[in-house]
Amino acid sequence: MAEFREALRNYHVRTLRNFEYHRNDPSRIIAWCSDRKHGCEFYITASKIAHEATFSIKKMNLDHTCGASGENTKVTMKWVAKAVEDTVRSNPVAGVETILSYTKKIRVHVPKKLAYRAKRNVVDVVQGDHKTQYYRLRDYLQYVMDTNPGLDGCFIKLSTGQQILAATGRDGNNNIFPIAFGVVDKEETDSWTWFLTQLRTIIGSGNKFGTYTIISDMQKRWDMTAAPCSHVVVAMQKVKLHPEDFVHEFFKKPLYCETYKHIIYPVLGPDCWPHTMVDDISPPVFKEKKGKKQTARKKGQFEVLAKKDTSRIGIVTCSNCKKQGE
Repeated sequence: MAEFREALRNYHVRTLRNFEYHRNDPSRIIAWCSDRKHGCEFYITASKIAHEATFSIKKMNLDHTCGASGENTKVTMKWVAKAVEDTVRSNPVAGVETILSYTKKIRVHVPKKLAYRAKRNVVDVVQGDHKTQYYRLRDYLQYVMDTNPGLDGCFIKLSTGQQILAATGRDGNNNIFPIAFGVVDKEETDSWTWFLTQLRTIIGSGNKFGTYTIISDMQKRWDMTAAPCSHVVVAMQKVKLHPEDFVHEFFKKPLYCETYKHIIYPVLGPDCWPHTMVDDISPPVFKEKKGKKQTARKKGQFEVLAKKDTSRIGIVTCSNCKKQGE
């Protein structure tokens, strides 16, 4: 029944026509063109087959003789959300203009207010309710460890409007290696203190894995603290020493292979996760930030600001003296 109604709506939105129900109940549906009084002969009847769950079309005439119009179709918020779901899945940060561009392409008029509501709806469908997902983090972790023996943690896909603090390292091949992450309300001293305290608990103290070099604020510099520099290499060659003998084990093949020896097997959806008997992880208190949402990253203290694009700024001509630039 629901699938039939959805198909009927899709057909009319796609063909830029409208319809109305003459009868609409759980066992029988009769629909005809909204312009029936002006001679349009479109109609369709469908009913439920006795003693079955099947809904069957009995009679129909799908030819509309009325004119097409994209302003009076039965477009709803849910229809728009369903239509753009694939687009939002591929680009979760797509704005409302993307939705309006799609509906304009199929010549369907959608008010901007309805497009905003559809965007919120489809984001909830695609990304889920992040607050409720916190309660299943331990279930997910247990399932990951059951299917991937040897792993010590898990990662989540999250986009809540808050911020994720992450710690990553470099492996022996100079590739990014994820270590830990944390979700905080905003990037501030207290949040970083908490995160770094937890990070120390994970990696431990001392230099078991070599000397740590900590870099923050997206700096481009990376210090190699466990390998001889170019000057030392030249000196070693003079005395017939092998530089690779003085490189930390971290940068050698055996430890690299040890790092990636585990195969990460795929996991199934939430319906297959076990229900652990430990306390759930409660979601943090998310605060709605006032004002316009920030879309650009704030520059660091020592970052060079990009030059403003003045290519679209025209030259002003004075209306009195007719000279430019005054």
